[in-house]
Amino acid sequence: MLWTSLLVNIGMFFERLIIIVPALMRKGPIPFQYGTYRPSPVEITIVAGTFFLVGFLMLMFSKFFPLIPLWEEKEGQHLSDSVQVGRVTVPGLVKE
Repeated sequence: MLWTSLLVNIGMFFERLIIIVPALMRKGPIPFQYGTYRPSPVEITIVAGTFFLVGFLMLMFSKFFPLIPLWEEKEGQHLSDSVQVGRVTVPGLVKE
């Protein structure tokens, strides 16, 4: 794990070095102006779709793999034939 993380850090350093150094070697103004940028409808749709897809996948994951384990919910319950609720006896579970 240590060697893998070190190799990933070294690789990221070299990737940034390859991206930054050639850009700094070019002389001249940067042609991109941040103040005039407006996202296109395609870009907005892609970002919104990504958020909705992640939310949908989280809902599907929580449906098939419950976030609260059932064994924790049923730990203190005992099956009982009848439970006294006020003056009425009803069938049900007893929680302790």
